Amino acid sequence: MLWLIKNIWRGGASALILLAIFAQTVSVLAAEERETAETPTASAVVEETFKKGPAVRVLIAEQGKPVTMRSEVPVAVYTGVILRLELPPETLITIRRERQALTIESEGVSFGTEEPVRIMAEDPLAVFTLPGFARKLSGWKQDFNQYRGILELRLAKDKNLLLINELPLEAYVAAIVETNERDPEEYTKAVLVAARTYAVVWREEARRRGRAFDLRGSTHDQLYLGYQAELAQPQVRQWAGETAGEVVTYEGSPAATLYFGHSTGKTKSWPKRLGERPWLTSVAAPYDKKFKRLYGHGYGMSMNDARERARRDNATYQELLAYYYTGTQVEVRY
Repeated sequence: MLWLIKNIWRGGASALILLAIFAQTVSVLAAEERETAETPTASAVVEETFKKGPAVRVLIAEQGKPVTMRSEVPVAVYTGVILRLELPPETLITIRRERQALTIESEGVSFGTEEPVRIMAEDPLAVFTLPGFARKLSGWKQDFNQYRGILELRLAKDKNLLLINELPLEAYVAAIVETNERDPEEYTKAVLVAARTYAVVWREEARRRGRAFDLRGSTHDQLYLGYQAELAQPQVRQWAGETAGEVVTYEGSPAATLYFGHSTGKTKSWPKRLGERPWLTSVAAPYDKKFKRLYGHGYGMSMNDARERARRDNATYQELLAYYYTGTQVEVRY
């Protein structure tokens, strides 16, 4: 580029030609810069995908200790539907239980309420950090104390606090730890679609019953560990985005997609005395025959058998889901 400028400055017979070349080069570079700026990265596409789907409410903790949090962006604090505080980035907020009320403290301000306390940002995917809070997992170094979306504190029936994380369904699916980075892609996608469907079904059930939350963030439902789980499993996060909106349905409705560790060679049929779930019928799980004991409840997808079918038999995630959940289809719901 510099030699072009020097030759144009000196003049000569080729000056006009050089000037034209120079202008064309600048134009090309500008076009490339615009294209780069306008083309979203794969990560940005996945991030946008995480805003999709209905909101789910996940119980993170039930404890007596106070909860402290902060965010890198401005946040608003509501009690019920009333706006009480607007705080700048990195401001610490502490909520504690005192008898039958919650006390909120921040920036020298303190007030009490019996209403649920909701802390949120304008961005539905904003990340909150909870200093001093840790959910340790064997083999992992992370504290798992960062969560996207909205954080809500409310009184439990005993002397505890309920810490609830409300976030878009896709962001939730990307942060569950039911598989790992070493698992086959098709197996992982099968688990992610099953996990999404499970959340949809139990969300509807929780709303019908008027529960304060839809799911527990533990293995009682599905192990959800928040934003740090996304960072620790970028490939799982990517595959979650690639299956966004996909759920397992039976006769047009989301099916309860139970899954478990492994069988002893065959999954179990759902007992009719517990209600009709015709998609949960017994199927062979040949890669489980080496086990002498059942690991889990035995209904639906055997994770070990599904993993080996994907690895050894090249089964797709659609094939795996159709096999373990009889008579179902995979549908894109949003």
